[in-house]
Amino acid sequence: MNPVLKSVLNECFWGDYIISPDEAEKKLKSNDKDFLKFFINRIISESSFASARLKFLFSKKQLEELLPISSSSPRIQHKIKLAKEAISKSNFSILKPKVVTSDALGLGILMEELNPLLLISP
Repeated sequence: MNPVLKSVLNECFWGDYIISPDEAEKKLKSNDKDFLKFFINRIISESSFASARLKFLFSKKQLEELLPISSSSPRIQHKIKLAKEAISKSNFSILKPKVVTSDALGLGILMEELNPLLLISP
C-alpha cells in the first residue's frame, strides 16, 4: 500500500470517519467525485501537511476541479489558499514526490525536493 495514503488515513480518518486502506485505494481509483471531494476535504481539515499530501495523491487536474472554493473557517480557508497556490505552480509535476524504495519498517522512502518527513508519519 502507498505509505502516504496510509499516513493520510491515520492522520485524517478517525472517530466517525474510519476507512480501510483497501477501501480507500479502491474508491480513489473509482473516480467517484463525491468521495474524492470528501477525501480532499478531510485532508485539508485534518492534515498538518495538506498541500504535500494532496499533491502526492491527486493530479493537478483533479485538484483544480475538486478543491473547495472556500470555507467559513479561517484556518481551513488558509489551507485551501495554500493548496491552490501549490497546485498553480508551473513545476507541479516536478515537485510531486515519488516513492522509490522502502525501508525495513515498510515505510516508503521519498526522493524529491520535498522533505519526506512532511509526507510520511509513523
